[in-house]
Amino acid sequence: MKLACITFHDLSEDATILFASESNFDILGYHPQDILGQSCFAYIHPGEVFYARTIYNRGLWFKSASDLYRVRIRTRGDKYITCECWFTVVNDILAVCSRIYSRGGKSQLRAVRATQISHIFSGYSKDPQYHISKLPSWTVHIHSIVDNPRAALILDRFTRSLTILSATNKAGQILESQLEHLKDKSFYNYIHDESLAHAEECLEKVKCDDSIVYFEFLLRNPHEKYNVGDPDENIDQEEMQVPQGFQAADSTTLRNRGNKQPIYPLEVEVMVFSTSDGLLVVLQRKPAARVSPLRN
Repeated sequence: MKLACITFHDLSEDATILFASESNFDILGYHPQDILGQSCFAYIHPGEVFYARTIYNRGLWFKSASDLYRVRIRTRGDKYITCECWFTVVNDILAVCSRIYSRGGKSQLRAVRATQISHIFSGYSKDPQYHISKLPSWTVHIHSIVDNPRAALILDRFTRSLTILSATNKAGQILESQLEHLKDKSFYNYIHDESLAHAEECLEKVKCDDSIVYFEFLLRNPHEKYNVGDPDENIDQEEMQVPQGFQAADSTTLRNRGNKQPIYPLEVEVMVFSTSDGLLVVLQRKPAARVSPLRN
């Protein structure tokens, strides 16, 4: 597989780096501790910083998902290499997956796929002229952006059951499970039987082609008992550092369920990014009015 790394950033003006996966060293030459707390714009080519800041600010405003751009990034040896960078706003963090850009059909296909998924997952057009001409619709979309939280998971791609290594705070709310119960569970545990075959097909596909995939699944009722695979069957791999903003198994944070009882099966939509350090999964509840637009 081609190398791809993960970084997480806060949503400040500098997009400060909160977490960097180990593969950053293989691609850019930086150990994770070398770049934590630094602005990501400090590593972008000076001639592209204005462009990058414009894209970043626009992405925060529109709560971008799966936006793909190419920028030149400075390596530890003070050389600049062109990278493909996917970025997605996940509530209070920015998740970024980066790989070295190589011209060719696969890169073009990833760009097309990223654009399709971006529009589907965001659920609205990102063209400002669209919103000016369709103001009532834009008003509705603003509410949907605010009220539809996202969560991120990192899955262990080296286990058959794709065990959950870490999860952001909203994951429990979306998956109808207490947050501290997610870690070390198979991701498949939360997928209804009717959706399992398609979900497995999509997840295996993204591992093979090192790209991005979108799919939807029906959420399993958490009161049903289900277990897939053995979380301990793991190819030799160092334990991944839990990023800032993520919770591990010993967390005492519980989701306040309120008085509403969910009606199962609920629908969840997912983007999955393939990286060298694991599968980065971004998920949100599918809006009731949205028609399934894409089948992988």
